[in-house]
Parts: sequence; C-alpha cells; structure tokens
Amino acid sequence: MKAKSITLCATLILCMMAMTACQPSKATQRAAETLVIESWGDCTEERCEELSVRVYKESGKQFVEAIFDGMYDDSVDAVKKVAEFKKVDGDWVLGNTVYETYRCQKGRGQQEFSGELCK
Repeated sequence: MKAKSITLCATLILCMMAMTACQPSKATQRAAETLVIESWGDCTEERCEELSVRVYKESGKQFVEAIFDGMYDDSVDAVKKVAEFKKVDGDWVLGNTVYETYRCQKGRGQQEFSGELCK
C-alpha cells in the first residue's frame, strides 16, 4: 500500500510541475497581449466588450489565442484568432494566423466557435 501512495504522490507532483511549466511568464503574457492589440486590434467602444488572450503550447510550438467577445455586430458574437507565437532575434512575434473562427449571435448561426460564417 505504501508503494501505491508514493507513486500517486510522485505522479501528482509531476502533474503540478507540468502545469506550472505550461503557464507563461507575466512578461510573455504581456508581450502576447501587446502583439495581439498591435496586430489584430483591441476591444473599443465600437468593436466589442472583452478581449482575452491566452498563450499555450501544442506539438512543441507556442501559440496565442485571442477571443474578441461581445462583438457589436448583428450576426457575430465573438471571434477567435490563433497564431504561432515565437521569438525572432530576441523579440516576440506573431506568425501567420493559423485559424479564425466565429460564434454567432442567437438566431444567426452556430453557438460554438466554427470556421463557418454567421448569417
């Protein structure tokens, strides 16, 4: 029984370490937010209610996901953009947009993010 609890404890510690390693530093998060606003714009009084930016790793690469939520549009409620996020000559840069998806206003199309345009 003692070996099982030690294994479980070690597994939990490794999981916690992995989750911590996946968290971007505050400087990296700020760089991502700045690049998103410079490249794709911010939520303004005329555009949307909230902008959320997330940095994550997948398949050994780092990505930025930006969600423009509460769009002031009659058909689109939110737009999600994803791009590769990497350092070039010591500076963070956004690569080409990997994908852009949309969540529609009620009655105007899909309620989950999709590449399909809203009606």
